Formats: sequence, structure tokens, C-alpha cells
Amino acid sequence: MEEIKINGGVINELIEEGVYRRLPKILQNITQPFIGRERDIVLTSALGVLGACLPNIYGVYDGDKIYPNLYVMIIAPAASGKGVMNKSRILIDKIHDKVLKDSIEIQQDCKEGKKKSKEKGVDDCPSVEIKIMPANISTAEMYTYMGASNHGLLIMESEADTMFYANTQINQVKILKFF
Repeated sequence: MEEIKINGGVINELIEEGVYRRLPKILQNITQPFIGRERDIVLTSALGVLGACLPNIYGVYDGDKIYPNLYVMIIAPAASGKGVMNKSRILIDKIHDKVLKDSIEIQQDCKEGKKKSKEKGVDDCPSVEIKIMPANISTAEMYTYMGASNHGLLIMESEADTMFYANTQINQVKILKFF
């Protein structure tokens, strides 16, 4: 079998064991079942997920607000274990469920209130809010979710082409450049 050289043949070493021993318990628990590169992928993706969990947290550096947003893209050949990144989703699932449930209740209350008052414009009710945005959606859906989000979104997809080929409109690529 021919060796594939990626990154000019530079080999990226595994994250040192000492790093894993010093992690907070929650990250130790998530990464513990994995070994080698898969463990590194789970940790790296977990850091991206945690950044999405902390939308209103920031520090000040040199007079500027610095947010913990971390954008993660794992690049590797097919069938190389990238899918384990989805294991870190457990960190945000309950937040997503709560945001979704609360926004559905708010939307339903608004619609019922408008029906009772016989007020027109049920469309003026707030859109459903989510925390985890699917990668394979239309540009219109992406705009809707982004507009409704008060606390940021997470796109988690183990196959990057899903996100880029789900919608062939050039606008979606432009949106993602600023996302």
C-alpha cells in the first residue's frame, strides 16, 4: 500500500498523555474511551463544542473583547476515524434541547395569543431557535436559524463536503466565510 503524504509529508504527533491527565473531569470522561488519533479528534472537537456553549463569555486582551469561539476542522482521508468527533456532541445536546423546547413554547404562546386577540400577522412570532444547526440545509434555512439565534450556533458534521454540497448556491459559501 502506498503511503499518503499530507501536509508536505509532515507528521503531526499525538497530543501528549500529560495533557489528558490535566484536563477537567468532563473532558477526561469524554476522551477516556478512545486512544491515539481518535482521542485527539474527540478532544479537539470537544473544545470547539465548548466554545459554542459559552457565547456570552469573553476576556479582555489589549482593550479588545476576546471570545472563546474555536473553529475546528478535522482533515483526514475517508474512513480514518473522523466520525468520533460526534461523541463530543454530548456536551451541547442538553443545551440544544432546552433552547429548542423553550423557543417552541414561546412561538406557540405567541401564535395562541394572536389567535385569541384575532390579531393578524402570526408570522411575526419568533422563529424556532436551535443550538446545533444541521449542515445539509438550504441557504434560507441557514439565514432563519442564524437570525433567530441569540447565543450562537454549532455546525457539527464529520464530512465537510456535506456542508458545501448540500446547497449549490454561492450565497451559502459567502455566509460561511463570515460565520
